[in-house]
Amino acid sequence: MISMPKRSKKHKKPISHKKILAIAIIVGVLVLAVLAGVLARFLQQSTNGQGDEIFVPGQGLPRAVNDSQSLSLQGKNEEANKKLEDALQKNPQDAAKYELYIQQGINYQNQKDYSKALESYRKAEAIKQDDKITLLIAEVAMLLNDKPLALEYYRKTATLLPKD
Repeated sequence: MISMPKRSKKHKKPISHKKILAIAIIVGVLVLAVLAGVLARFLQQSTNGQGDEIFVPGQGLPRAVNDSQSLSLQGKNEEANKKLEDALQKNPQDAAKYELYIQQGINYQNQKDYSKALESYRKAEAIKQDDKITLLIAEVAMLLNDKPLALEYYRKTATLLPKD
């Protein structure tokens, strides 16, 4: 019978301070990455304490726009308009108001209330002039049979289009 030689018991070397420091740095970086992700998610879902979203420019549309579109598609036009009115009163940011006024105008236009649509579009235009709002004004002016206004805004749209 063959027997295996006995191993000598060696004392384990203690982990060096450099290795401990390296592990601590790696763990720290991982914790910071997780915290940054949690903070980013929190900011995306921020609320003003009333369950309403705080609009962050460049982060999509205000929630009221999406909710209003959904309600409008369900034929709940009064609810859709009320949702936008409430959001307009609560949200002081121009970027949000611009989008809310545009959606309000679209709702009115879909309901064939072209005068109110034009009024909402003009409020959006007062905040920001771009090809999107000038085209919407031109289109509703045509629906109102106001050809001089439509022509004026089609021309404005042409000057505001990107040059690429």
